[in-house]
Amino acid sequence: MTELNPARPALPEWPALQAGAAGRDADVDSLLQRLEALPALPVADHGEVYAQMHADLAEALDGAGETAS
Repeated sequence: MTELNPARPALPEWPALQAGAAGRDADVDSLLQRLEALPALPVADHGEVYAQMHADLAEALDGAGETAS
């Protein structure tokens, strides 16, 4: 059986974010940057991060298409 080294846990390789890439939305980019912190957080905290991101995205979508008068 292969033993895991608890002193150095294996972390997944996360894709690099390309902030400001053509066609990208700055608000979405700012939310995606939160994902960069996930590998350093305990798994138990991931749900809270995702829930807050979901709430923020839903709020942004609720206001999408509105124009200032």
